[in-house]
Amino acid sequence: WFNTDSATLKPIEVIQKQVQQSGLAQAQDTVSFCNTGHWAATNWFVLSEIAQLPNVKLYPASLAEWTQSVQALPMEHTPSRLGQIRLKFQQLFNN
Repeated sequence: WFNTDSATLKPIEVIQKQVQQSGLAQAQDTVSFCNTGHWAATNWFVLSEIAQLPNVKLYPASLAEWTQSVQALPMEHTPSRLGQIRLKFQQLFNN
């Protein structure tokens, strides 16, 4: 969401294009979360207030709360950033 040369947000048109390309605009619900909630708040702000997506929610306690539950709550494994890059290369060279 941010310009690489400063701490400012990219232009609204660029953000909206990124959201469209990511498929988030078609999502029924989007929940923004992170480890403690502070990065999630940035994502919520950009998606809800800048990109104007209607069903964006913030889970402020994020994983800090989720993982401390007395009952086991479901979690879906998502590859690390390096794992995602590896998968992209596999897709590129296997197709």
